Amino acid sequence: MLWGHKFRMQPAVGPAALALLWALGLGYDAQAQKSIGDLHATANGEIESIYTDSFGNLDGIAAHSLGFAGKGTISGDYYNPDFLSFSLLPYYGRSQDNAESESLTNASGYTGILNIFKGSHFPGLVNFQQNWNNAGTFSVPGVAGLTTVNNNRGLNIGWSELLPGLPTLSVGFLDTAGSSSLLGSTESTDSSNRNFSIGSTYNFHSYYLNGGFLHVINNVEINGLENGEAETANGSSNQYHFLMQGPIPYRHSSMSMSFTRTSYNQSDLQSSTGYSTNDIDNGTTDTINANATLAFPRAPVTVTTMYTDNLLGSVEQQLTSTGSVPLFALNSPESHSISVEGSTYVSVAPRLMVGGFVERTEQLFNGQSFGVTEAGLTLNYSFFRLLKGLTLYGGLTDSATQEGNSWLGFIGDVNYNHIFRNRWQVNGF
Repeated sequence: MLWGHKFRMQPAVGPAALALLWALGLGYDAQAQKSIGDLHATANGEIESIYTDSFGNLDGIAAHSLGFAGKGTISGDYYNPDFLSFSLLPYYGRSQDNAESESLTNASGYTGILNIFKGSHFPGLVNFQQNWNNAGTFSVPGVAGLTTVNNNRGLNIGWSELLPGLPTLSVGFLDTAGSSSLLGSTESTDSSNRNFSIGSTYNFHSYYLNGGFLHVINNVEINGLENGEAETANGSSNQYHFLMQGPIPYRHSSMSMSFTRTSYNQSDLQSSTGYSTNDIDNGTTDTINANATLAFPRAPVTVTTMYTDNLLGSVEQQLTSTGSVPLFALNSPESHSISVEGSTYVSVAPRLMVGGFVERTEQLFNGQSFGVTEAGLTLNYSFFRLLKGLTLYGGLTDSATQEGNSWLGFIGDVNYNHIFRNRWQVNGF
């Protein structure tokens, strides 16, 4: 059986009736408003109780649970919402399960948001949250989900300068931490992450410019592994990026260019009774992207180029940025990649489009060169009168390396989207 209905209480309902409602698994909503001078606040909350019961003759399984939950919202402003506004969202949830495997969790937490000078040229934001005893699931292949208990917190601070006619400036700081433990086990994981970012944008004539810097520090500690082993991974990375977008002086053509440099440093310490190992990995990766769209009258052409000077370093950097344990087996043979792709499309008949592309990728790894060429042709036809709204799409792709043809593939797609009598819309694919 399951009860979870909610309704609004009348002021005449007394504490005894409220206790009876809780016992029956019903809910209660409340709301209040308050002003003190220039401070305005509104608070509302909700409490509810849920009871579940299950039984059957399969292995004699029977279980029931009783849950109690509450949540609230406190929001308001001081002087003016554009000057300072705030909101606080606390919650609490208790779950008690009585079965062959008993469990009891009490989850609680809150989220707070503070906006400063919202709508001005110097807006700021503070966001913070804290969660305790949140239940999760740890998956093991072939084994039913194992319950974990998690605690985490986070703080996010941001500020911007948005003066007209000048480059924008945005600064941010993020600090998160969490811990997770497996119920009935000594294994636990503690992690933390901090990052600092600064960025700027600017419109110079018809060109859009964007640049910034990101610094990330992370730490992961795993305790209670087999044979008393423990593992600690510490990492940091720095990323610089720059982007420019704008027109090309030919019809409505456009281009974009970007440059990214990422450096990382990662250490992994594994220890157990009697021995320990400490591996260190670091590197730098530069990536350049360029894109041009040439608006030729009948067949516009798009050309895209990407160059990466350290392929393995880019993999390591992605692991470092997420706090994962690095792959030291990838440590540092020379590897880089360059790819060039050209694509176009042309209208050969009413509602019939033909497109094509060619892409060439060259990679160098540990003194050996690898290359692959891909080409494709696509057709797209849209019905107008009969079966209006129906679109057919199909194409062929072919791939070849220096050793010969690799594969031939086909892709097909059918879509239907039509509105009847301005009321009914039908979609299918």
